[in-house]
Amino acid sequence: MKYMILTLTLLLAFSGTGLEGTTLTRRAEVFELIAKDGSLIARVFVGTDSLLLDFPIQQRGYLFKPESYVYLNRSDKTYSVHSYANLLASLPNKANSESFNRQNASSDVWVAGFRQTGETDLIAGFNATKIVSTSRDKGEIEIWVSEEITPPALRAVGREIRNILPINYWDDDNRLPTLFQAILVYGVPLRIVDHEIEGSDVEAVAMKKEDIPDSLFKISSEYREKQDISQ
Repeated sequence: MKYMILTLTLLLAFSGTGLEGTTLTRRAEVFELIAKDGSLIARVFVGTDSLLLDFPIQQRGYLFKPESYVYLNRSDKTYSVHSYANLLASLPNKANSESFNRQNASSDVWVAGFRQTGETDLIAGFNATKIVSTSRDKGEIEIWVSEEITPPALRAVGREIRNILPINYWDDDNRLPTLFQAILVYGVPLRIVDHEIEGSDVEAVAMKKEDIPDSLFKISSEYREKQDISQ
């Protein structure tokens, strides 16, 4: 009996599970993306198989899970679930895309609208690779991304997306991908430098490990599902 009690105590301590009414916790990597003026852009929480991109000021977030991502609207406590399978199916048909053919011919250089430079740097404790915007009329934008932080399932989805998107994907609508799009396609952005807009640089602060509530990587029961949510 004493052995069983001791074993149970050790299991509770190891898993972060307490007695009834306590909160489950897990060890997670946490870092913040900070603008050049010191303002907070976003927080990133990295779990074993999930990643949360949180925008505290805008009161929204993106929870990347193994088979889908969840858009969270914290202002009205709603959420919508988007499967990676449906996302991939909605992308342009690479067999009929002339732009894709150009990308495929030089896949060692072009990556879905960005040029690989081969440059690497250690940012916030992780190896990051520099990619540069390919647009010729909007100035140079560089993003330093790391797949080391990205959960395996999300990393695989990003590689599939990169094989489909044409080299000029970002030319028409946006100068560069949003943080959500960057994580989905390339990996976690740890540094963003826009050479055309002074003071627009973003840098990740040092990574740290924290005990955070396990519920952070789950949808709260206070939220209601909403099919039509603008992102």
